[in-house]
Amino acid sequence: MPKEESYTVTRKEEEKRLLKRSGDFLETAKYQISEGFYDLATFSLEQALELFLKAKVLAEGVDFPRTHSVRTPVTVGFRKQKICCKRHFGELFAGVGHA
Repeated sequence: MPKEESYTVTRKEEEKRLLKRSGDFLETAKYQISEGFYDLATFSLEQALELFLKAKVLAEGVDFPRTHSVRTPVTVGFRKQKICCKRHFGELFAGVGHA
């Protein structure tokens, strides 16, 4: 059986990976909304937000438990400093709730 290679990922690499995945989920949500798949879009938006917040918390040098919860990185991040994600998600929500 071949030996598994291990490697260390830097904070910056992990942040970049999380932001890329966040953006991918956001693009998926936009498509899902355009097709009327609102329940799926909600899931994709939650994933995008979770990954975005984790990336921003990580960028601030804060470690957080690895979990699939939006609340954990938000709580940890806001204890350290305010994090703004309006620019990342603003375009998607620009027309929501307005006729």
